[in-house]
Amino acid sequence: MRGGFGLFDNLPLSYMFALNALQVAPNGAEVDLNGPPQGSYPLGFAPIALSTSATASSRYGFNEPFPKRNYIMQWNVNVQRQVSPSTSVTLAYAGSRGIHNPFQTDELNTVFPFSTTSGWLFPTVPSIIPTNPPQGVPIPPLNTPVVCSSPFAPQGACGNISGSSPTGIIPGQRINPNVALTQSTIFQAQSWYEALQARVDKRLSHSLQLGGSFTWGKSLDTSSSSFAGDNYSNNITPTIEWWDIHLSKGPSDFNVTRNLVINGLWTVPTPASFTGPLSFVAKGWELGAVFEASDGTPLWTLGGIEGDPMGQLNGEPMSIPDYVSGCNLTNPSSGRSGTLQYINPNCFINAVAPSAAFFNAASPFGCDKSFIPNYAAANPGLPPLNPLTCINLMGNLGRNTVIGPGLLNLDFSVVKDNYIKKITESFNVQFRAEFFNVLNRANFAPPAAGNLEARSATGTVPAGFGILTTTQVPNREIQFALKLIW
Repeated sequence: MRGGFGLFDNLPLSYMFALNALQVAPNGAEVDLNGPPQGSYPLGFAPIALSTSATASSRYGFNEPFPKRNYIMQWNVNVQRQVSPSTSVTLAYAGSRGIHNPFQTDELNTVFPFSTTSGWLFPTVPSIIPTNPPQGVPIPPLNTPVVCSSPFAPQGACGNISGSSPTGIIPGQRINPNVALTQSTIFQAQSWYEALQARVDKRLSHSLQLGGSFTWGKSLDTSSSSFAGDNYSNNITPTIEWWDIHLSKGPSDFNVTRNLVINGLWTVPTPASFTGPLSFVAKGWELGAVFEASDGTPLWTLGGIEGDPMGQLNGEPMSIPDYVSGCNLTNPSSGRSGTLQYINPNCFINAVAPSAAFFNAASPFGCDKSFIPNYAAANPGLPPLNPLTCINLMGNLGRNTVIGPGLLNLDFSVVKDNYIKKITESFNVQFRAEFFNVLNRANFAPPAAGNLEARSATGTVPAGFGILTTTQVPNREIQFALKLIW
């Protein structure tokens, strides 16, 4: 029996700040090479504005100046039993807990939502500094007050219960209307991991060696970022709700719930009666195999990535759709049943207001009344939306709820050792034939991040949503090799 516990500091090393230092002013700036007002490629570039304009092409950065200590606790307990002279079995429980992990995001500067009993609601007033305000839409003055007595008041906007010490957050306005996109590194993420692990080892005896391991666990966190907000290809956006990390708690971007690996090596016995050329041909053969079966990695299907239907007015707008209760999120047989549609688009809808009173509340509360008519005009012939569709309300779909395709793979090898003792006792000409994915199974990779937008800014399903496009491992590959060992 063995066990252990460790407490480790996770030092804030320089790699955590690299992107958010190099991509922001004054070190770098984003410039549109095609259209105005930034320039027209290849005719020339307009000057890069490092000013206080909200439409400046520069990015700004924020690093938490006095972060709390980032540390990881790890523990494990295991029991090992020898069941025969050459075979042992191990069972283990392992876990970890991360506190104040780095939380990387490409955008802190956003319109701040209201906290309601039905979720986060973005205000329906226009931006204080709109880049292109619609005709006839009044712009609220800069001193528009927060209604502290309202049950929809921004969380923390009015300080304590008495309504004193307001933070200055104004409905419909970015937190800082004088700057554009703001990248950041703050230390507020958390992580959890627990797993049951089993292992069987059989050392080489009677010409056979076997090994197998199985892990059944789950890794949860509020952000899987380290040096960037979108480290993993299954992450649709580098910006998630930094103001409420409870919304982003879910399976880690790298989580694989179950993983089984079995390996074996068989040294083919040769009858002692074989001599001469027959013995040379029959001796030295080995057969090997590695089998792996695992669950897929998680995905978070979001909406509004290519537009800003919620009125967030930031550089990385996004929305969370509602999940249709009881709907099957995926089609596990996709790719082998004549369709590549892995994620079911019918499982996701735009968020719906809990009541007509909630929907019809006066501005800046309530729902965007223009969205449903605009949807009907832009999508003639499509079924009508729920009359309480509230495009500026965050939906209830949890982070990384969809699980991608799993993996089932078998690799196989044939090895022939040919010892030439006339040179030396150990001189060996080894022939190898190796078969990767010998069953030629199409192990599809999860839909690419570009195919994870469940609802567009107009409320429709974007083309390509949930479609399988690539595989995790190649199709069957065979390679031959000759090795000289001495």
